Amino acid sequence: HTLGQTTLGGLKAGKRVNLEMDMIGKYVQRVLSLQGEGRR
Repeated sequence: HTLGQTTLGGLKAGKRVNLEMDMIGKYVQRVLSLQGEGRR
């Protein structure tokens, strides 16, 4: 889905990209919190 909705589908392997770490961090934090809930 993402490849069809963004410009990522046109990238070639090894191409430099800019990643917005604040957004990635938000998703990582959410995944980690959900994993922690499963251990209770």
